[in-house]
Parts: sequence; structure tokens; C-alpha cells
Amino acid sequence: MLENGEYSSWVQTIFLGIKNGARLRAVKLINRGTEWFVNWFVLQNQGVRIKQAKHWNHSKERVDRRLARTPDRSDLWTKILEKSKGSDGLSREEHYSNASLFMIAGTETIATALSGATYYLLRNPDYLQKLTQEIRDAHDSFEEISLDSLQRLKYLHAVLQEGLRMYPPVPSLLPRVAPVGGLVVCGEWVPDGTSLGVHQLSTGRSAENFKDPMEFRPERWLGDPEYKNDHLDAMEPFSVGPRNCLGKNLAWHEMRLILATMLYHFDLRLCEESREWDEQKVYVLWEKKELMCRLSIAGS
Repeated sequence: MLENGEYSSWVQTIFLGIKNGARLRAVKLINRGTEWFVNWFVLQNQGVRIKQAKHWNHSKERVDRRLARTPDRSDLWTKILEKSKGSDGLSREEHYSNASLFMIAGTETIATALSGATYYLLRNPDYLQKLTQEIRDAHDSFEEISLDSLQRLKYLHAVLQEGLRMYPPVPSLLPRVAPVGGLVVCGEWVPDGTSLGVHQLSTGRSAENFKDPMEFRPERWLGDPEYKNDHLDAMEPFSVGPRNCLGKNLAWHEMRLILATMLYHFDLRLCEESREWDEQKVYVLWEKKELMCRLSIAGS
């Protein structure tokens, strides 16, 4: 999907589906009549069904292509195939289903997190310089960069954590349903069947949780005494519990590797037209704009 360097039409379609889904959900919540109408509309709408089929077929084609060959080096599907041997293994249809889910969960969110972290680094050149120095000082050559070496870079991790606080990939809430019998949340009784959740962006930008909540300050994650009263545990961008993000560890590796690779090779500067890049709308996910910046070869 990186062959031509252009924004994949498949990924564009995924976000458009999420955006339209957010609009339809808002209409559904007006009353029972609008809920019935939206459900009927989605089931009857030929265009919706065609887009669903296209997404499934995109996933299916790529799974079939991958299963037809053995790559020179291991990849995500190598591990899946190792776990799929024997009678308890995944069926071909289950491979397709997982691929469809991974495509939605593993593209937009990683790109969003990296875009946000990059933007706030560009708006804060001192932090950008400090992170760039950490990455380059720790590696004498690009070949030395590895998942293990990057895990040891504390400032890199702090920058990504602060980026997730300021610009969480899922800025809205991830709803859960109160179980049968209800439960108590924050001292309030919640009847069973109630939909509830924690709004990520509001939590991360709340002055009750963080000092200077609107400021990008990676040092808050490194024990800086100025931020000793911050409630760092309030931030759970991957959610919690049995339905938290199963790709969390992979996501951390991806974010560290991509950001470190970029800063090892290039010096970055924000273009003026993207100075207010973070002023965006949210449709469950951010409606991102192009992040324009100038790149020059490191040290040139």
C-alpha cells in the first residue's frame, strides 16, 4: 500500500464510512422513529452494501495473495499461520474476517498518532531537537535501530505518550453497556443496558487531570516535579479491560520505529499553512488535514 506514495482510496473509503456512520448514529439517537428509519435505510441502501462488499473483497484479495506465497522474512501473518495449524486453526473465512478488522484498526489510528506527535514536535522545536538528538546519539548507523534499542529510549516513549494525550487517535468515547443488574460508576448508579464510556480527548485535556492541559509537555511522563500531581493513569488511549486494543504492543513498536526512522534521516520544519493543523472536526475519529512540513537530509 506504499508503492505510489499516495493516500490509499481504500483507507479513504474506510474513514468516509466511519464519518457517515457517526452522522447516522446521531440521527438514530433522536428518538425511536429515527432509530427505526436509520436501521431500515442502512439495510435497504444498495450503496452501503456495495461499499461493505468492496471493503471485504479488498481484505479477502490481500489475504489470498499473502497465503499463496511464503515471504523472505516473517510478517504479521506468519504468526497467525503458526497458530492456525491443526483442527483448532483459523478457517479461510476467519482469516478474511480478521484482515477486515485489522485493516480498520491498524491503519488510521497509527497514522493519526504519528501525525499528532509530529505536529506537536514541529510546534515545539526544542522538544523536536531533544528527541532527534536522543535517537541519533543512541545509534551510530540506521542498521543499529531495532525494536529493542528503541524501547530503551525514554524520551521517545514520553513524546509518544504526550502525543496520545493531546491527540488521541480515537478522541471520542469507546462505549460499553452496563451489565444485567446495573453497576455503580463514580458513585452513581447506572441501570443495566445503559451505554456509557470515557471521552478520551476530554480526559486528556482536563485541568483536573493534568497541569497545563493544553500544552505539549513530554516531561510530565518522565517524573518532572512540576507535573507531580498529574493523573497519568487517567490516560488509556488503547482502552482497558477484556476489549482493549489487542494490537497495543504492535502499535507501540510501529510508532517508535516509524518516528525514529524519520527523525534519524531527516530534519523537519513546519510549513506556515499547517500552523493550525490541529483545528479539526471529529467523526468518532479525527478528520485530518494534510500536515505540510519541509524535510532536509539530516546534517545537510
